[in-house]
Amino acid sequence: MAGTSTFNSAAEFSSTQGSGGWTYGYYATPGVPSTFTALPFFDAAQNPQWWEQVQNQGADNVWTLLWDTGGHPDTNAWAVRRWTSGVAGTLDFGIQYQLENPQGHTAVHVLVNGSSVYDALAGDTLESRAFSTAIGVGSTVDFAIDAEGSTSFDATRFTAQGYVTAVPEPESYALMLVGLGVLGAVARRSRKA
Repeated sequence: MAGTSTFNSAAEFSSTQGSGGWTYGYYATPGVPSTFTALPFFDAAQNPQWWEQVQNQGADNVWTLLWDTGGHPDTNAWAVRRWTSGVAGTLDFGIQYQLENPQGHTAVHVLVNGSSVYDALAGDTLESRAFSTAIGVGSTVDFAIDAEGSTSFDATRFTAQGYVTAVPEPESYALMLVGLGVLGAVARRSRKA
C-alpha cells in the first residue's frame, strides 16, 4: 500500500486482499462503514473470478460477490470495494455504474473515510461521475453496491479509476528550506569573493 497514488478497480482486481490498496468486502450492517468485513473466499474457478461470502458459511449469513467490473450485494449487506490511499493529497477519481439486468434494482454509493459523497440508483444506462477530494495517508474510499431490499437481478457493474496529486510531506518542506538557505549562503559568499 505504501506510496499507492493511482487506482483502477477493474485492472487491479486481485486474488490477494490489500493488493494495490484494494480490500474486497461488505458492510455487515447496510450503510454502516464501521461494519466493513473482508470477504473470506476467492473463487478462481468462476468466469469471471470473484470474491465471495456464501450464505450460511459466515457469521453474518450473507451472500455477496465482487468481481473485476462489479458485484452482487445482499439484502443484509452492501458489497464494498475499498481502496486505501498510501499518500496524502488531492484525489481525483471517476466512477461508472450500470445494472447488468434491466429488471434489477440497486443503488451505488461512494464513501470517503466513512462519509457519503455520492448515492444514486443504478439503471440500465451506463452512468459516469467525477469527484475531487482531499485525502490523507490511510484514507479509505468505499465503492458500495446496495441491493435496495431485493436480491433479484441485482448484479451491478461498478468501476472506478483515480489518482492522487501528492502533497509534499513536512520533512520535504524542511529540506527544501535548508537547501534554499545553503544556496543563499553560497550566493552571498560568491558576491563577496
